[in-house]
Amino acid sequence: MSLKNNVDQVVSKPVFRTVMFFLVVICVASLLIMLGKRSDAVTQARRLQAGVLTADEISTAFENVGGKLIKRHVNESDHVKKGQLLLELDQDDLLFSISSCKAQIDSLSAQITSQQLNIENAKDKLRTAEISAWRSIEELFAQQQSEQAEFERASSEFHRYSSLDKASAVSKSSYDQAKATYLKAQSALISLKKSLQSLTLGASKVQLEKLRRDHDASGMTLCAILQQRVDTENLVNALDSLKAQRKALQAQLGSLELSLKRTKLYAPEDGKIQEVLFDEGEMIPASTPVVTLETDRRYYDVYISEKAAAFYKEGQTVTAFSPALDREIKGKVRFVQAAPSFADLRMTREQGQADLTSFKMRIYVDGDPDLLTGMTLEISDEHD
Repeated sequence: MSLKNNVDQVVSKPVFRTVMFFLVVICVASLLIMLGKRSDAVTQARRLQAGVLTADEISTAFENVGGKLIKRHVNESDHVKKGQLLLELDQDDLLFSISSCKAQIDSLSAQITSQQLNIENAKDKLRTAEISAWRSIEELFAQQQSEQAEFERASSEFHRYSSLDKASAVSKSSYDQAKATYLKAQSALISLKKSLQSLTLGASKVQLEKLRRDHDASGMTLCAILQQRVDTENLVNALDSLKAQRKALQAQLGSLELSLKRTKLYAPEDGKIQEVLFDEGEMIPASTPVVTLETDRRYYDVYISEKAAAFYKEGQTVTAFSPALDREIKGKVRFVQAAPSFADLRMTREQGQADLTSFKMRIYVDGDPDLLTGMTLEISDEHD
């Protein structure tokens, strides 16, 4: 009876009741944790496979061209199509430069045409002069042969009269006349030889032998003709210089015309204008970004485990779920690659396993007008 009373006293104490209460709470909490969702690193790696829809952005600029903005065809939030005109720069300076360059090209073209005619005329004159020189040489050589015969006859006559004069068998006047004829023939022959040597200057021994043998000077190399040929070649060089100048101007013209085309900025892709950085009348430096375009190419990134990464390939179709639209959205895998180290999930050591390496998978979605940038897309990974 006394023992029972002691037990009742102990049970009735507040401390005992408090201890029993916390034991019950601990047991219930442990049971709920075991039955509820786990939040360790392994579970997180399998559960967190959602991404935010993002659009590719493009900054467009006037390529290597600057100037005053004279026309804005779009404003922020406008949706544009590829090739649509966005902005225009002032073209007056470029148009003036193009006009001036074309005038210089036309002038050079006229000079080239004139020079070509001069060259053709020079070549014709050169050919005529060369043939005429050959015929003159042949004619002069024939005269030399005739004068040589006359000289030989006059020389023979003079020597005969000289002998007779020594014997006083001929009159003094006859001797003097024979001597004068001899000297005249000698002088004419020397003059013809000098003229022929001057005309045949530059000819080879073979060519001179041909002239003596065949009385034909065709093909003979003549210094006078060579000089004229050099002058003609100089005309050709001058023509080449003019052509080079025209080619340089044509290249300059092409560059100016290309710059003229670049004074109009077109949309590189379909998308929505996010920002236009300049207003009409402002000066825009060359190659400075002027328009930010949010393209219709949209994607989302999800982080998956290394086990799941082995099952996804580039170009593979993936189905995601959009909580906002409450329906499935199809997309294609662009790449799967190891995520940066900060994205790795650190596991607790209670399971005795190593840390998890995460992989980033980028998925591009098909065009869907109801799907807005910033919406969340989730994929269920059945490979974990």
